[in-house]
Amino acid sequence: APSALAGDRDHWFANIRAVQEDCGIPSDSVPMHFGGGFASKFQLMAGKAMKIFCRGRSVRLVGHLGAYSAIGPCKDMLGWDLYKESSFTCFFQSERPCKKDQKGKGAGSAAAKLLKGAGAKDEMALFQAIEAYFFRVNEATSSDFHHRELSSGVSDVPGPGRILIGVHARRGDKVHDSYNRYYTAREYADAIMQGTGALQLAPSAAHRCTVYVASDSAAVIGELKSIMEGTMAKGCTFNVVGQQGTRTQQATDHHQFERNGGAMAGKIAKMSGEQALDTAREILFDVYTLSRANVFVGTLTSQVGRLAAGLRLAGPLGADAVRGGRTIALDYKNAGMVQGMGAADGIPSPLSEGWVPPPRPPPGEAITVGAATALFTTVQALQRQGNRCSSHTQGAAAQQHGIEVEEINLGTFATLGEFAAQLRGLVAAAAAVLRRGHVFCIAGHFVGHSDGKACKEHLGAGFAGGSFRCFFADERPCSDEQEHEGDIGGAEERQLLQDAVSKAEDLALFQAAQTYIFRLNEVAMSEVLKRRWSVRLDEGDGEASAGPSLAFDAEPRMGAAVVGDSKADGAGEALAQFAVAWADNDEAAKATPCRLYIASNASAIVRDMQKRLEKRISLGRCSVFKVYGLQDYWDSHPGLKKQAKSREALDVIFDVWMLSRAEAVVGRLASPLGRLAVGVREKPGGAAMALDFIAAAPAAKGFSSAEAEGWSSPPPAPPGT
Repeated sequence: APSALAGDRDHWFANIRAVQEDCGIPSDSVPMHFGGGFASKFQLMAGKAMKIFCRGRSVRLVGHLGAYSAIGPCKDMLGWDLYKESSFTCFFQSERPCKKDQKGKGAGSAAAKLLKGAGAKDEMALFQAIEAYFFRVNEATSSDFHHRELSSGVSDVPGPGRILIGVHARRGDKVHDSYNRYYTAREYADAIMQGTGALQLAPSAAHRCTVYVASDSAAVIGELKSIMEGTMAKGCTFNVVGQQGTRTQQATDHHQFERNGGAMAGKIAKMSGEQALDTAREILFDVYTLSRANVFVGTLTSQVGRLAAGLRLAGPLGADAVRGGRTIALDYKNAGMVQGMGAADGIPSPLSEGWVPPPRPPPGEAITVGAATALFTTVQALQRQGNRCSSHTQGAAAQQHGIEVEEINLGTFATLGEFAAQLRGLVAAAAAVLRRGHVFCIAGHFVGHSDGKACKEHLGAGFAGGSFRCFFADERPCSDEQEHEGDIGGAEERQLLQDAVSKAEDLALFQAAQTYIFRLNEVAMSEVLKRRWSVRLDEGDGEASAGPSLAFDAEPRMGAAVVGDSKADGAGEALAQFAVAWADNDEAAKATPCRLYIASNASAIVRDMQKRLEKRISLGRCSVFKVYGLQDYWDSHPGLKKQAKSREALDVIFDVWMLSRAEAVVGRLASPLGRLAVGVREKPGGAAMALDFIAAAPAAKGFSSAEAEGWSSPPPAPPGT
């Protein structure tokens, strides 16, 4: 266990100090500018220093920590003579407190010999001791930390009866790395519970557990507060705190300086000297506070997380109370890759820092997108009756605990083509099963959408039984082995549920089945939130669950029918006219910014709408239009994703989610995506207008009619539009 090496770390820390304070031992220089962010530079610096110590020599740090310390305030603080050599002491104590030509006392010779003899078995402890030695802050940084402790609410933790839980949640450029994803607040909360449980606090004791959130987005603190603030579990009463309104949060949430790259290091270079100094100190304070936590939850692909995890186990910061806690990596699966990335630079494996995997998500965890109507609740309760459908049913109805279970195979809908169409086919099949008073289970794959490598890796062995759960919550949330606890109420209650479903109106049943099927799992929801952040819908403001004011479904997507050339089919003009008509509403009390989201697999129509609408100001209810589109974002960042006629399922899910939250939707009835989005609206009753609307058009067999779903024709454009 990493904590077993604590004595070794203390041993190496003492020897490093002895060597560094003996001015007679020859030194080699380590440049500090290598790496990206502050923590990356710090770790690379420690890796290079370790190689020098292992040659029996001392280390002198030279140069600057990039734009974090190559700034006017550091030059003013240190004076030119010291600054031109190194700005390390702008934040930290001197690593080599020797003046030029100062002779040594020979006290470090024995320590140098020990360091020279360090072997591979000592690498982990030695590296973390070097990190701890370099991370000794000076008086100015310490004073700054004291003020931040008071303002962020961590001045008295950890301590007797007080537990500190550290959370490092990256947004910004990290959510776009190929090896990273957007982790939701719920995933962090589940990991916090796991780590707190491992402390084995007495349930009867009243421990105040402070959750310190270090993040480059201010939204994360609010998200965790909404889940955990004031709750009691695992012997804890949780209190969520953190730095708020920091420079890094403003730069990330408001997408500042992004022409210099999404990474924070690129943004720092565009800040003033005082702003850069403040940013560096806030990052250092986050590292310092996380390193003191009894429990730490983060990601090992972030160097801030890795630095904090290493410091928790080493030197003066590695207090006994800290060493017993868990360090949980939500991206633990990346450990092997990260180890390979740092090995050449002398950075040991992240597993030496004590990281452990996150908890398995609770079974049946679901995010309901649509309206949770009474009939939806009935369908949900009915689906929990009996046991999970087993493979032996093979499409035939099978009786389990007194209820008929029918298997629906997703391959049946392959001929429907695109993902949204296959989903609607599944909904119609599910509604038919429910109408018969039966329940359904789902097997097979969405052909071309969930039968690939990504879903195989996500589901593991479960992929063979079907890939519906790659994106959505389990349709039968109980295991094959488990006798269903939901026979609660017995046959009488089951019959009541069956009667309620079988007697429901067609439209109500179709929409209840649609909402039930379109319940996202936590991973899919994290991808939705990642895309929402990417297209800049928030611009630093707004609730995470909020949607656009107006949404256009510029569909269908496949082949020549794609509305990619807005000039060719008149879509651009028609949609712009509707936006103006919608905005020109005399009833609006006050003009506010109007956000227009366009779902399309081509960016041309997004850019056309931006040209047509974004220059207009004070138009009725809209003080200004802002036009967004996911494919436009991908096309503007070609290194992330290429344009495709048939987009991946997660992009489609995001478009459905966005359209379902708009006040008004405009599209075509020929598009299954728009039909699906209007059907899973959280608040039914909003405007839904189809450019190809035909009154009293019959519905396809098994589906609800467009008119019944609330679609209508768009109003005529006002004169002079």
